Amino acid sequence: MKKKDKREYPNGFYLIDNRITMFALTPIQLAVYNCICRHGNAHHLSHLRMATIAGEAGCAVSSARLAIRKLEELNLISVSPDFKDAPGGGKWHGANYYKVLELPAYVQRQVPPGKEETAPDEVPF
Repeated sequence: MKKKDKREYPNGFYLIDNRITMFALTPIQLAVYNCICRHGNAHHLSHLRMATIAGEAGCAVSSARLAIRKLEELNLISVSPDFKDAPGGGKWHGANYYKVLELPAYVQRQVPPGKEETAPDEVPF
């Protein structure tokens, strides 16, 4: 089981791999990824409602859904739906399971669309 260090932090802390910054994520995508990582257990699995993710990421539910799709497309997370039996028969959809996937050992820096990367010797100071 994952243990959090509570020596100096009343609510513990969690870690996110630095390589996530190489994927040129938007602020909302990064906030959604951060939320999923924050709630992950020892197996990097979290069971969250979309409203919870949107609330913690500070965005609309529709924006959180788009961010989840992009994170899945980039193979940063995997999503498994959770269906439960409804009292009158049938199924209803519960909160999804989100698994944070292992990042590759080497990640080529991605540049957001519409932005050009400048060489280090061309950076104006």
